Amino acid sequence: MARARAVPAYLATARRQLAAGVAAHRTPDWRMLSAFGLESTAADAEYFGSTLGQIAAANIGSVHRDALLHELQAAGNQAAEAYRRLRDFVADTFFENPRASGVAALKSEYRADRFALGESEYDWALRNNLHLTGTAAKLFEASWPVVEETRNEMITLAQQIAAAHKWPAGGAGPETVRAVFAQLTQNAPRTDAEMMEGYRRTGERLVEYARRTGLFDVPADYRLEVTVTPPPLRASIEGGAYYPAPPFKKSGVGRFYVSPTGDDATELREEHNYAAMPDLAAHEGFPGHDWHYKLMTQYRAQISPLRWLTPGAVEDSSSMWEDSMAAEGWALYSEALLAEQQPGAPEGFYTPEERLYQLRGRLYRDLRVRVDTGIHTGRMTFEEAVTLFSEVVDFLPGSCESARWPTQAITYRLGREQIFALRERAQRELGAAFSLQRFHLAFMRQGTIPAGYFSEELLRALRATAP
Repeated sequence: MARARAVPAYLATARRQLAAGVAAHRTPDWRMLSAFGLESTAADAEYFGSTLGQIAAANIGSVHRDALLHELQAAGNQAAEAYRRLRDFVADTFFENPRASGVAALKSEYRADRFALGESEYDWALRNNLHLTGTAAKLFEASWPVVEETRNEMITLAQQIAAAHKWPAGGAGPETVRAVFAQLTQNAPRTDAEMMEGYRRTGERLVEYARRTGLFDVPADYRLEVTVTPPPLRASIEGGAYYPAPPFKKSGVGRFYVSPTGDDATELREEHNYAAMPDLAAHEGFPGHDWHYKLMTQYRAQISPLRWLTPGAVEDSSSMWEDSMAAEGWALYSEALLAEQQPGAPEGFYTPEERLYQLRGRLYRDLRVRVDTGIHTGRMTFEEAVTLFSEVVDFLPGSCESARWPTQAITYRLGREQIFALRERAQRELGAAFSLQRFHLAFMRQGTIPAGYFSEELLRALRATAP
C-alpha cells in the first residue's frame, strides 16, 4: 500500500529530472525514451490500474478485506494516472508521432545517438570500477579471436551432434549450427505449464548433480524455485531472469522468473526448448544467481565493508547491492563449470545438445565485449554493432539490441575469466590441498565484489585454512 502511494511523487521527480535535462541539452538516447518512456510506462499503468487489484482480490483473506481492497485500488489508480502522466510528458516533449516506430517517431532534436560513453571515460571505469589494468582499445582488439574460438567450437560440436542423430548438416560452417538448432527446437514444451515444469525438473537435475559431484555443499532443504514472471515485470523480462532479495535484509525471497509466452509455439520452441533450459537455469538459478545470493545472504554479516568502495550500490540502498563484474561473472562461470569433467561425470553435466546452447550463451557474452568497447569508444556505430550481432549470432532470437550501461556488457566474460584465473592460481599454490568446493565457498562468501578487490586476501585465507 505504502509503495503504491509513493509512486506519484517518485514519477513527479522523474519528470522534473527529464525537464532539467531538456533545459541543459542532456537528454536520454531515443531508444531509451521509446522503450522506457512509452512502452514500460504503459505496462506499469495497466498493472497498477487493473492487475494489482485483481491479484490482491485473489489473495487477501483478512476480515478487513473490502476496506483494504478499496484503499489499494485507490492508491493503484493514482499510481496508474501518474504513469500515464509521465508517458504523456515523454510523448509530448520528445516525440513527433508516438505511434510511429524507430527514430522517425521523435522530434528532430532528439534523434541523435546519445549512448556512447567515450574512450577516456570507459578506460576510467575499467580502472576504477572494475579494477582492470587494460584499456578499451586492448579489449576491443583482443575480443575478436575469443569470438572466433567460441564460434569454431560451436561448429565442431554441431557437426558431431548432426552426425550422431543423422541430421542434415546444412553446410560446413555456421550453417551447421543453424541446422542443428532448428532440429533441437522441435523438442519443446507445448504449453507454458509444460515449460515451467521443464524448468523445475532441470533445476532438480542441477542440484542433484552438484551434490553428487561435490561441486558445492548444498543443504538438504535447498530448492531452486521457478516462478512465473508477475505482470509488472513482463515488459522488462524476456525469457527468464533472477530478481534477488536484498542481501542485507532478513526478509524477502529471491526469484528465478520465467516469463509466460501465452502458449506461443514459436517462442516455446526457439527460447524454451528442452535443450536450451539447462543453460538458462544454471545462469539464473543454480549454481548461478539464486545459489550465489542465497549463500551470500547466509554470510551477510561477514561480507567486507569494502563493498561501499565499489560501484555496485543499487539506488543507494544499504540492503540492495550488487557488482555486475562479480554477479554476472559468477553466473557465466557457473555455466562453464557444468561443462567441466567431474568425478563420476566425465562429460560434465550437459548433454552435447545442451552444451551447444551453453556455447551459444558464451558466444553472446564474448561478442558483447567487442560491441560494448566498440560503440562506446567510437570504433563502431550502433548500426555496425547491430549488423555484427545479426551476422555472428543470427540463431539467437531477439539479441541484436539490448539496453545496458557502459562496461556492463563486458562484465560477464571478464568476470568469469577473473574467477578461472583466481581458481588456477589457488590450484598452483595449494597443490594437493586444493578443494574446488572450498574455493567456491570462499569465493561466494566475499559477496558480489569484483575479484580484483579481494583476490590476495582470498588466497591468504585459503592457504591458512588448507588441511
